[in-house]
Amino acid sequence: MAEGGAKGAFSLRLVLILGLLSGLAPFCTDLYLPALPAIEEQFNEDLLLFGFTLSSAMLVNLTLAGSMFGIAWGQILMGYCSDVYGRKPVLFASLVGFVVFSLLCAWSESILALVVWRFLQGIFAAGSIVVSRAMGFDMFKGAELLRFMATLTLVFGLAPVVSPLFGAFFLEALASHWRELFFFLAALGVLLFAASFFLHETLPKESRTPSGLGHFVAQFLALLRNKTFVCFLLISSFAFAMLFAYISASSFVFQNIYALDKTQYSYIFALNALGVMAVASSIARLSNRFTTRSILRVGLLLCVCGTAGVVSATLFAPSSLVLLELPLFVVIAGFGAVASTSVAEGLSAINSSGGVASGFFGVVNFTFAGLVSPLVGIMGERNALPMALLMFFCSLFALLLFLRAGRS
Repeated sequence: MAEGGAKGAFSLRLVLILGLLSGLAPFCTDLYLPALPAIEEQFNEDLLLFGFTLSSAMLVNLTLAGSMFGIAWGQILMGYCSDVYGRKPVLFASLVGFVVFSLLCAWSESILALVVWRFLQGIFAAGSIVVSRAMGFDMFKGAELLRFMATLTLVFGLAPVVSPLFGAFFLEALASHWRELFFFLAALGVLLFAASFFLHETLPKESRTPSGLGHFVAQFLALLRNKTFVCFLLISSFAFAMLFAYISASSFVFQNIYALDKTQYSYIFALNALGVMAVASSIARLSNRFTTRSILRVGLLLCVCGTAGVVSATLFAPSSLVLLELPLFVVIAGFGAVASTSVAEGLSAINSSGGVASGFFGVVNFTFAGLVSPLVGIMGERNALPMALLMFFCSLFALLLFLRAGRS
């Protein structure tokens, strides 16, 4: 399809730019993962909040959770605005905000300030995700939509490969401070802002939604009444929570429990992310032979079996990195199939309001992920069991929802 919205073939430039935009948020969350122990060491403070003591490990994880909550709620805001004002104006505004709050993250003088700025950084990072997905909804339908979403998932998988390696390179090879990672994110936002000028508006004025709270509520309620949309929304969200249970804990698990350095950890993280890329790159071919739901079923089964293996390795072979890594790779590969197919099935169930629907996926996905992230540190920074159990139950709930959808 042409970039202006006419039906046609994929534009390489379009897919490349939208793919990079969709990867901004995972790059934002994953780039500084190798630095989490260093951030904890610098601030090293516990906090008494409403009678509960939050450990320094939990507070550092809150910087990740804050970013994810921002990305979550920012997507519904940015999605609605893009339905009302068009895709490109919202994209430009969100990238400007992302640059500003990335700089404020770099200048944070306390862990609480970093949590707040990460939350606001996440809100504006959300615009790039929701607009790239909404543009796909504007232009592609059916199998073409699945292939487009698989392409975005491929970039989503590439971001975790590149970003921790970049983070480790900054921290070790260049002997940089963790603050410089946020300066790098600000520079990345500037580059994406410039690249976005090559995109064309995909939502013409006559197709835009009237502004006003009443129209937004009507769209919101219509999506909630769509049982098929909601079912695949929840499948996607539980899978996303499973992934972020791993992402949130991985730095502490691999560095504190298995004594890997930042570079070694980044290689392991990158290896697992290659599973997402391998599966996502195969979906275009698989979609010609299998239905979207068949691909989704296999992905969910891989996730459940893999997470069961992670739990077993944590309980019965806690000192074996290999026995943990093998099922983890299966889990992340399974997520590569679930991510694109669940979104494609959900968006295929609606006829309009692509921005709000895309934002709906974002807000629920990242809210689930944000709720899970602090819980992985509930037993301290040297215990992988919370991560393993959270991953298993999230994948199991996703599979049960899929089975229920098949019976309805």
